[in-house]
Order: sequence, then structure tokens, then C-alpha cells
Amino acid sequence: MFNDWFGATIAVDLPGCVEATNTTRSCVWMLRNPNGQSYFTAQVNARDALVAGSGYSYVWSPFFGNAVSLPGNIPIYRLTKPNGGSLITASKPEYDYLAANGFDGQGIDFYADPANSNSGYTVYRLYKPSTDEHIWVKGESDRSVAINNWGFTDEGVAFNSISPIRQEQAAPTNQLLVYRFADMPGNSHFWTTDLAERDRMINQGYNYERVAWNSSALTTTKKVYRLYSSKMQKHLYTLDENEKNILSASGFWVYEGISQYMSDAPTARPVYRLYSPVTTNHLWTTDANERDVLVRSGTFRDEGIAWYQP
Repeated sequence: MFNDWFGATIAVDLPGCVEATNTTRSCVWMLRNPNGQSYFTAQVNARDALVAGSGYSYVWSPFFGNAVSLPGNIPIYRLTKPNGGSLITASKPEYDYLAANGFDGQGIDFYADPANSNSGYTVYRLYKPSTDEHIWVKGESDRSVAINNWGFTDEGVAFNSISPIRQEQAAPTNQLLVYRFADMPGNSHFWTTDLAERDRMINQGYNYERVAWNSSALTTTKKVYRLYSSKMQKHLYTLDENEKNILSASGFWVYEGISQYMSDAPTARPVYRLYSPVTTNHLWTTDANERDVLVRSGTFRDEGIAWYQP
């Protein structure tokens, strides 16, 4: 929780910001000076310069942006106001006008998703006339606190932060996150525990959905094998070494190695396997509701529990 700013308690569900842990992600920092002006930037050098030389102190990181432009992103421009605060905007005409009329234009600060897009968090722009202060908050709850308790007025939706599916909490000790992609070639899904592979695919424009489940980091547990068919443009995952060997020997599938490690014994966290005779795709999911909806639709049939999470 965040409770230092106006003395309020505002929910913060970001996992925290550590530079250089993910080259596609930027933490957007909020700073505040003794005169009551707020400054927002994703640029670490700008943040540190304000703290070291301009009397600003770090407050929190209200949302994420992207350090580089990914598919569907828009640039977010930053200006320094005459009073020392900042203004960030997705509008290039607004940026150009203000830069020509007393604001110090700093260029593109980070990238985000367009306002009202079906992704990420909604980021609202608010203004406090009595102090000539702008702030940006994510979500309706934080917006309401700023308006109802602290005298800000709503200036509308500024943009959407990058999707929260790119903001995963770290896996528990001895576990790894399994990342899920959709809309792959062949109309299939894809899963990987490899962070570098995940980020490479995001940069190439593949549709990253979320963390699907956790796998074990211990290589002594059950192996999940990964195979690929270039003719079908699909991946297959299986615990069954015999299935892996038969498919590999067919010449139709290529064995790509061990995808992940799962629990040796049943747990309360099963991963279900489904198959669609319509698309010839397999799907693995921990979501019993997703399984049930797909089976009821007639497009998939239930193939049971594939394995168990640790």
C-alpha cells in the first residue's frame, strides 16, 4: 500500500521497479518537491538528477510503460512546467504547443497503449487548480481518492499503461513462471519458462497473454517435453516419454528439449490438456472454467489432467 503522498491510502499492486531487469519495461516514477509539485518520468537519469539537484524526493511508481515501442504502443511525451512540475501527454499537438509556450519539451519519455484500448490499466490525468499540479493515476479507485479527498479535477483518460500481464510477481523459491502466448502461427498457443524467449517473442509482435502457471526449478522432478511440427506450425507438450519418442520418430515432429519440470506427485494445482479436432490444436490450462467453456462449445474435448504444478 502507498500512504505517504497526501496521507491517504492508495492501492499499489505493482511488484516494484528494478532497473535493467526487463529491457522492454519502464517504471514510471512519481517525484515530489517541497513546493508541492509532482514530476513523472520513466527516465532514470532524469529521476536521479531531480532528486540530487532539485529538491525532489521519490514517492512511488504508479504504473509501467515501455522503454521501446512495441506493436500497438504510442509515444508519451514529457514536458517540464514553468513551476517545476511535469506534464506527460500522448498528444503531439499539445506537446508542440506547450513546448512553444513556456514549457521545456523533453521529448518521448516512454511508450504506452492508446487510451481506452483493451489492455493494461486505464491511466487518468488529473489537475489541481489551486497548486497548478498535474498527476496521473491508474485505475478508478486511485482516481476517486484524488478527486474526492484531495481536490483534483478529472481531465480524462490519458492513455493505458502497458498490460499487467507484463508485470509478473516473481516465482516462489525453486519455481519458475510459465509464460503463455496466443494467436501463434497455426492458430495455436505457446508456453515457455525462458524469460529471454518471452521478451524476444513480445518484441516480434506475438500476443503475450499472461503467466499460465508455475513450474519447478528442480531438474529432479517430472519432465515436460516440447516438440514442434513445422508443417502444422504447432508445439506439443507432454510428460509421456513414449509419446515424445513416437512423435520424434515419425519425422513429423522435432523434439526441442525439456520445456519445464512439474510435480512428482499430485497437488491441488492440476494443468488440464484439451484437444480441438476442428483446429488440431492442443491447449493446456489451469483454469477449470476455461476448460469447461471450451468443452461445452464443442470445439475442444477434455483429455484430462496433463500434469500438476509444484
